[in-house]
Amino acid sequence: MHFKRILLTVIAGMLISMPLYSEYVFLKDGSIIEGVITSDAAGSVTIRDKDKIIRQIPRTDIMRILYTELYMGKVYVQKTDGKNIICYMVDEDRESYTFRKELYSPVEFKLKRDMVLFMARGNPTGLEGEADTDSAELKWFSPYNPVKRYRIYKKGPEDKKFILADEIRSKSTTLKDLKSNTKYQLHVTAVDDAGDESIPSNELTIVTKNVAPDKPVITKVELLPAGGYRIAWNPSTDPDGKMTGYKLYIRIDGENRLLAETKKTEYIISASDLTESMFITAYDDLKAESELSRIYFGHWPKTGISVSPAFIYPAGNFKNLAGYGYGATLKFEMSNYFVEQLELSAELSCYTLPGKDPDFPEPENKINGFIIAPLMLGSGYAFYPLEDFALIPNITAGAVYVQYDYNYFDIVNSKDTNVVDNEINPILGAGLILRYKLSESFYLTLSSDYRIFFEESENYSYYTGSFGAGMRF
Repeated sequence: MHFKRILLTVIAGMLISMPLYSEYVFLKDGSIIEGVITSDAAGSVTIRDKDKIIRQIPRTDIMRILYTELYMGKVYVQKTDGKNIICYMVDEDRESYTFRKELYSPVEFKLKRDMVLFMARGNPTGLEGEADTDSAELKWFSPYNPVKRYRIYKKGPEDKKFILADEIRSKSTTLKDLKSNTKYQLHVTAVDDAGDESIPSNELTIVTKNVAPDKPVITKVELLPAGGYRIAWNPSTDPDGKMTGYKLYIRIDGENRLLAETKKTEYIISASDLTESMFITAYDDLKAESELSRIYFGHWPKTGISVSPAFIYPAGNFKNLAGYGYGATLKFEMSNYFVEQLELSAELSCYTLPGKDPDFPEPENKINGFIIAPLMLGSGYAFYPLEDFALIPNITAGAVYVQYDYNYFDIVNSKDTNVVDNEINPILGAGLILRYKLSESFYLTLSSDYRIFFEESENYSYYTGSFGAGMRF
């Protein structure tokens, strides 16, 4: 029995000592105290305010106590009579709303519920955003009432309070000059035409992205006697984190695959792991990786075959005999076999061109068309302004098969006669090839050439252009 009495006394004491949570205490002088009520006596109320200061308030000074969340911003009140007012709502019951024109003035007025059509808050809402390494894209919804401008506030890890970061007129912005890998708290306020600033919007917490380390700078690519290579590089730095290590990748079928990880600044690549495209990256303690640094072993020998639709345009005297035509080119290529960046090729093309009515002494003659099929050997030198892009000036030489199809009027027999003549003549050319590597196996080509072939009595020249695709093997 004695134990039960002690237990009940303890429980009662705990219930009495438990704090009663109050959102806001309104004083008769108009001030409002936000905090937690720790004691509620007959003559006074003790409250720990939001600054954690204990205050004892006589009940004679208290106008009301609200135990619900209070929106401290202005509201736009549209009445049923068509009029509207901008004020602060401080209380409500089943029959009416209580408002103040000035939030911290004790002067209040009431409106019956059936006199209010709707109410809208005066602060921005729905603040959201996405952070980058040194900036954040923000957007929000505007309040119902007109807004002259918005103020964006931020609070970083070193800030004791929110500081003004920007002031704009639009409902979105890019907040700049942020530190990477850093947590920020943000909110937005609205300023109306009278210069009054609203309460803050919802608070948004963002963390800016981590900045990846600098990519490794390769300092040595050494061929080993037993095969393979020794690779060395300068240590990478990380602007906002801690360097952890390095990763080596090999590219197979256009995909980078991890070969190895190391914390050192050198690595030996065995002959069995060696491929043409190998890369190294640095990564930090948050697993952010740097850009790829390619390990350059020189240009490897390659062979390829390509097919290209082509366009032919006669030049010089030839354009008096033929119009422009079309064709195709089949080309076999060898790259880097004897000298690095040396390009060798063999190609076979075939073009058809329509004939023109030439200014012959015999007006009865007429050219129907031409077939031109050059077989060329070429040599060029590849320049690489970009890793996967080659610029190749080249010269070509070979033989060309030319077929002439023409009609002439046989005066003796009084009839048109069709004649097809064939010739094989030497041909020279020069041109420019643009080659783009799509993957380790496929590439695109764009080429332009000027060529001239030599007959016994006259020389003829033409231009060609082609665009095609090829495969390496």
